Amino acid sequence: MRVLIVIVSLVVVLPLASLAWLSSQVTAQSILDGISEAMKEEGLQMSHDNQSSLGIFPNAFLEVSQISVIIPASDQAPEVSIDLSGLRFDASLFSLLSSPRGNLSVRGLKVDSIDLSNLTSAVVIEDTVTLPNLSAELWKGALNGKVVIDSGSDNVVIRTEGILENADASDVFMSLADMDLLTGTLSLNWNLEIIPPESDNGIAELTGKLNVSSETMTLESIDLEGSICSTVALAEGRRPSSPLSGNTIFTRFDASQTLAGTEITIDELTLVTSAMTLNGKGVLDRASTAFTAEAVASLDATSMNQRSDCRISSSIANIQWPVRCKGRTDAGNARSWCQVDVSSIVEQTLKGRIKDKLKLDDDSNLIQSLLKRIR
Repeated sequence: MRVLIVIVSLVVVLPLASLAWLSSQVTAQSILDGISEAMKEEGLQMSHDNQSSLGIFPNAFLEVSQISVIIPASDQAPEVSIDLSGLRFDASLFSLLSSPRGNLSVRGLKVDSIDLSNLTSAVVIEDTVTLPNLSAELWKGALNGKVVIDSGSDNVVIRTEGILENADASDVFMSLADMDLLTGTLSLNWNLEIIPPESDNGIAELTGKLNVSSETMTLESIDLEGSICSTVALAEGRRPSSPLSGNTIFTRFDASQTLAGTEITIDELTLVTSAMTLNGKGVLDRASTAFTAEAVASLDATSMNQRSDCRISSSIANIQWPVRCKGRTDAGNARSWCQVDVSSIVEQTLKGRIKDKLKLDDDSNLIQSLLKRIR
């Protein structure tokens, strides 16, 4: 909650301080000093340089060169640092006197590992604070969206929707999940309602939808196709031809997610490589970082057999390959998160052989046909 209060103060309260033109005794420095003292009473540490200015005529403006805020660690959360540079707010005197609105620009806003640059938006302050046309650079991608901050109820509520295009996948996953396994570019779109944390876990409650897509994604140091080739070899009593190594290159990566509180439900996940399609779903608890997932892989035997370490027959490739995953995103070895369900594969293989032997068209007649033959 304190992080949100600070950001709202820096991005909204500071621009409103332009109303200080009503008193000739007030300067930009005195405004910043006043805010710094108010934050100090809340246990926060704010520092700023002396390069700031306040203008009155013909338009009101406030410029702040550099602000740094330290939010001390608590039982619920570690220490948070906020650095803001190059803030400028411009407005006409008429708008400040009637319905406060203006234009905001920020050269840089960094909150721990989240680093925005070249942020611009109109600001409209009525019953809520609205940034209707927010644009910025985030994780090397282009962000465009809308933010509404509603502090009218007991809890501050943030509603946001938008799109982030061509972001650096490594930066995204490191910032959001502390994972450094994925590289490439991806795009996100969202429609979310955010309630800042008030519980002991210090995790904000998120409600809404989040979609992720990519056509150039690489899973580093994990070879999913090679893992399946190794499973086939072991199931057939053969030794894998080479140790598992290398990466997995996805030509398509799509994930549709529903967020509710601290839980993320992956409604639909599609991963495509040159020789495999993986469809799945799962659940992630943001508070504990624990997740479970189930997926089914479909193989292209021709493409798989182009690998020097793989030998798969067409009948084996036609099997639906169940993959089950379980773990925590912040602990353990990612290689151990997922396993192919070999028991299901054996069941499918035996069922397929029986169907071929009995010349059946589908599974529904399998038991009935066996009973007739037993009689």
